[in-house]
Amino acid sequence: MLFALITWIRNLLFDTRIVKSRQHKNIFVLCIGNIRVGGTGKTPMAEYMIKNLKDEFPLAVVSLGYKRKTKGLRQVNVSDSASDTGDEPLQMKRKFSDVLFFVCKNRNTAVEHIHRHYPHVQLIILDDAFQYRKISPDKSVLLTEYRRPFFKDCIMPYGRLRELRQGYKRADYIVVTKCPENISQSEKENFIKHIHPLKHQKVFFSFINYCLTDKEIRNKKILFVSGIDNPSPAVEYLQKTLICDVKLMKFADHHTFSTSDINLIKQNLTDNRILLTTEKDAVKLKETDLDFDVLAIENNIDEEFINTIRHELRKNCRS
Repeated sequence: MLFALITWIRNLLFDTRIVKSRQHKNIFVLCIGNIRVGGTGKTPMAEYMIKNLKDEFPLAVVSLGYKRKTKGLRQVNVSDSASDTGDEPLQMKRKFSDVLFFVCKNRNTAVEHIHRHYPHVQLIILDDAFQYRKISPDKSVLLTEYRRPFFKDCIMPYGRLRELRQGYKRADYIVVTKCPENISQSEKENFIKHIHPLKHQKVFFSFINYCLTDKEIRNKKILFVSGIDNPSPAVEYLQKTLICDVKLMKFADHHTFSTSDINLIKQNLTDNRILLTTEKDAVKLKETDLDFDVLAIENNIDEEFINTIRHELRKNCRS
């Protein structure tokens, strides 16, 4: 109850403008986040946005850089390590090397730096910043997972919510992630009823596409090493779609692999199992002598969603 009270008071202070949020003029700020701890697909959504918007709108991405060992504002470079920048910003930088990425605890500092030193940038994507109330974004995208929606969850420590459910009202767009590909229209309508979107809010549905970066693993024995919040959908894909014999080694989200972890992984590579891992974990495992393949994921969402975002940007961004 104490955590619920603290977050409620904090949001009230911002909502009533006793504590002010800063709005940045002459640059469009798009926030991506959730109200649940982990596992809603923020990084695939950020990558989807980057892929679909970067050619038309010069953009930069600002992240916290969770679990990095550096301090202050830092620009992310392809040659960095995960300990310098955090795993997810580095993962995205290596995928989109021509895009600017920054990590900073104070997102206002990062936005100011970008506006000052890179005046051509028209769009800043705030990655995982829905609770960062010190910035008032132009638009916010709230993600909620199909199997674990916020309206069925409770605030910590009783559940996994970072704030009370009513926080969803701050969003402009709500995206239901990791949906089954065969989700019916009636299921979508029922889901929307449970969300209770406000008049200005639009709800979209997305699902994940999996792809392998190297080996053919169908019908193979797999050791799947995962340091993500919820590896169950990936394991289900490997077992049911690729008919793999999967042995899962699950580590905590954003896990940093120690020498003993690497030795334990090697010990489990028995029976000619192929080592497979996630994109986020691959950033850190590349610094070891392990031979592995990567299970990459992409967001697949109705084209209406990205067209809606483009419309807002074209309306607001100056050429």
